[in-house]
Amino acid sequence: MKLLSLLQRAVVPAACNLALLLLGTPTASAEAPDPGVSEQEISIETLNLEVNETRQRRTSRGMGVLLGWSVLNMGTGAVGYFTTDGATRYFHQMNAAWNAVNALIAGFGLANARREDPTQFDSLQTLEEGRRLEKILLFNMGLNVAYMSAGAYLWERGRRIDDDRLRGYGPSLIVQGGFLLIFDSTLFTLQNRASNAYVDDLRMHWNDGPFLSYQKRF
Repeated sequence: MKLLSLLQRAVVPAACNLALLLLGTPTASAEAPDPGVSEQEISIETLNLEVNETRQRRTSRGMGVLLGWSVLNMGTGAVGYFTTDGATRYFHQMNAAWNAVNALIAGFGLANARREDPTQFDSLQTLEEGRRLEKILLFNMGLNVAYMSAGAYLWERGRRIDDDRLRGYGPSLIVQGGFLLIFDSTLFTLQNRASNAYVDDLRMHWNDGPFLSYQKRF
């Protein structure tokens, strides 16, 4: 079926591209130590800077991927809408409309990530920011599953009542929800891994002192 082929061609390359995010993130270069600061303080300040710079770069890269996906879908969706018919035409229409919204979200996220000052966070704020991002990504993953479920329902209903619009919109929602699920899951995995490593480093610096009572809140 033509739509099944479109699903495969859309999701598989996206999954491969997003997997590149798992290949590691370059480390931030540390600033020259201040002679008036103790060795332990320098280590913690440097650690905070590296963690926040890495999160900032990861977010910027992720928003760049999302923006690229959106532009690609808007372009192919517009062309497909005017050059195809039937369910395939509505498939492209939904792709273009959906990704117009995605492009706005990605542009806003990219601008915010680039404006963020990685030096403004202390240790607890650094952890809070990472955990906050994880919660947002988990919520988004739940929404993505809902998008795919709604798409499957529309697709099946469209087939039962022979409605080209629903038979096009349904697969489009499955593709877009599937991509976003891969996208958010990848970013969540990276952020969760970074947060856990950061906790281990702080424990080493603070010798399981006041930090452990704070950790119980997460």
